[in-house]
Amino acid sequence: MEKLILSASPKAYGEITIPGSKSLSNRVLLLAALAQGQTRVDNLLDSDDVSWMLKALESLGISYQVSATKEQVVLNGNGGPFSLEGDYDLYLGNAGTAFRPLIAVLAFNKGEASFTIHGEPRMHERPVLDLVEALKTLGCEIEYLNNKGYPPLKITTHREQEFAKELTVNIPGNISSQFLTAMLMASPLIGSLVKINIVGELVSKPYIDITLDCMRKFGVEVEVVDAYKSFIVTPQNYKSPQEFLVEGDASSASYFLLAGAIGGDVTVKGIDMSSIQGDKEFVYALEQMGAIISSGKGYIRAQCNQQLLEATGYPLKAVDLNLNHIPDAAMGIAIAALFCPPGEKTVIRDIYNWRVKETDRLAAMATELKKLGVEVVEGNDYLEVTSPRDLKESEIATYNDHRIAMCFSLVALNNLGKNITILDPKCTRKTFPTYFSEFAKIHHK
Repeated sequence: MEKLILSASPKAYGEITIPGSKSLSNRVLLLAALAQGQTRVDNLLDSDDVSWMLKALESLGISYQVSATKEQVVLNGNGGPFSLEGDYDLYLGNAGTAFRPLIAVLAFNKGEASFTIHGEPRMHERPVLDLVEALKTLGCEIEYLNNKGYPPLKITTHREQEFAKELTVNIPGNISSQFLTAMLMASPLIGSLVKINIVGELVSKPYIDITLDCMRKFGVEVEVVDAYKSFIVTPQNYKSPQEFLVEGDASSASYFLLAGAIGGDVTVKGIDMSSIQGDKEFVYALEQMGAIISSGKGYIRAQCNQQLLEATGYPLKAVDLNLNHIPDAAMGIAIAALFCPPGEKTVIRDIYNWRVKETDRLAAMATELKKLGVEVVEGNDYLEVTSPRDLKESEIATYNDHRIAMCFSLVALNNLGKNITILDPKCTRKTFPTYFSEFAKIHHK
């Protein structure tokens, strides 16, 4: 297995321009595919997840042209829901942002067809029960090919398939916001008025804001009722905005902002606090830990708090936070805890959905932190990290999870002379193939 050794040094400073958002890239590609007209998408993320979406759309008859840099795609829309005939086999890797929405969209295909949707082994461990069962209550024909509640799936559609003029569907909100995103994106195409009710508490609400904003830019309005408790969608057609600029990825920005908070001064370009992405709120967690944050048009800057560093000897201070709204970026706070005064406890709460991501991230973070000699308590939906006096040099397993690799790279920003080894560093290709070369630009010996 490939290994990457990151030399220990507490210094991090410089500027980084981050690639496009994964969440935006795959949403925009699917909406452009369903829209009337041609859409030029700029600053598209060049990554595995986006590649799987593009390959799937090509298999479904969507034509597009990709620039040499792969950061621009010109895509010709279908002009409405798919009307495909025949059998289709779609492999989607471990791309949840492609997998879940395509389930819903293909369930309302207007032709006589079957779609087999599958992916990597980990994708077959990621739940889809709540989405699939909700679609089945509307009359969609979906079969679990292996284990109930999980991919792979077979979707069967019929030419004469019709739905009631008014539909009501209930979707549990506590596992993944991608289930609601999928239902929202498909609903305008059904030809019915659709009311979507959320059962329980909705996790990751900012990701729903991304979905609603994208739909709005493609000409579809959704009525939000009672603060995200229900959504009403009328029959509408997606219309191309002709051009769509994908914002820089706020989740990817979080690692560099944390580096600045720990090691000195880092400016991230390509995103600012006007972003629709919820993970921009990671900066508020950093501020509570003592970091100095500033921002302007097109950038966010994070600096180490020199007063705190001089007073305590450490750049950050422990916090106890509910970070349900930023589950991806929240992982960085578990690493930030290592840079607080020894013995202080940082608690990250309401993060059960870490367990149904690319790996069980709660278990993975706890396991790898313990390798470093860190005292960790892994709860069902929380993580408690006690700041250590020392760190052990260790090889960090990454579980084919890009965020584990990127998080633990920041451990190299220590003044203890402890190197860190990342196993399978190329797993970052899922969302940020050039992460380690960019990290090298701001990590100074």
